Amino acid sequence: MISVVIITKDSAHRLGRCLELIADAPEIIVADTGSSDDTPQVAKAYGAKVCHIPWNQDFSEARTRAHEHARHDLVMRLDDDELLRGGLEEVLALSRSAPDGLCMRRTQPSGETDMLLRVYSRGKWAWHYPVHELLRSISGERLRVLDAKDSWIEHRPSVRTRGYADMLLSRLGDYSQDPYINYMCLKELVLERRWYEALHAFRRYANTVGGYRWHRSQADLYHGQILREIGSSKEALAVLTEPKLASTRAEALHLAVEIALELKIDDVTIERMRQQALGLSVPVEVGMSGNFQVPYVIDVKKYAATP
Repeated sequence: MISVVIITKDSAHRLGRCLELIADAPEIIVADTGSSDDTPQVAKAYGAKVCHIPWNQDFSEARTRAHEHARHDLVMRLDDDELLRGGLEEVLALSRSAPDGLCMRRTQPSGETDMLLRVYSRGKWAWHYPVHELLRSISGERLRVLDAKDSWIEHRPSVRTRGYADMLLSRLGDYSQDPYINYMCLKELVLERRWYEALHAFRRYANTVGGYRWHRSQADLYHGQILREIGSSKEALAVLTEPKLASTRAEALHLAVEIALELKIDDVTIERMRQQALGLSVPVEVGMSGNFQVPYVIDVKKYAATP
């Protein structure tokens, strides 16, 4: 048996659709973090148990408080802007044979897909980090996790009511040497187009040790983007065409081509970069369940101390 747990705020306009698709769940918990609209009433109308939890600028704390209201040890984490596709049948069946956890595919409007741990045992996993929170094994051991084949999560991103970059910056002192949080701070500053702050964030992240290989190459890609945006196109081109990045990330070469055209670099060089990009396969991370791109559940220690 599982409990579906959702933390939310001011989601009355979209929550109903999310809840409609999980109506057959053994238990649904909606943890409200301070709504000013009819979110609690909508949740109750769909048969959910509503609890009210304080919001302390910390998603891990909120998720932990929320799942403490569940009756069952196995919890399915869902957000109010996510829709369960393929039905609950497979989720419930696999949960009976996957005592530690269940990974599910999540699709984005852009077409990107990732795999995230969606059903987890409260006694074996714990939430970490205030923003872009992730689950880690409490024991530190590799746990038994299965993958859903026919069910998946459709993400329909909502407009954020909280500024993630500022939340991360306010807590950076607690995680000054943590590569994960420093990377996420960089990512959010890039998304908010705060270029000079993002440049400082890149330098902070570059001085940390360890973390995910995927994040390291993505940070280099962000570095090139930042330099271009602040007017340092030649430096950006140099970063994006460094062999370590250009040999693995087609996106770096695509951006390098754009910059090369702006700088009026010779056609032969531009065509060479284009052809090199066409020859690269899409990079993936192999997660603990053996599938692609599971950054939220990969054990950081897997990558040791060398980026």
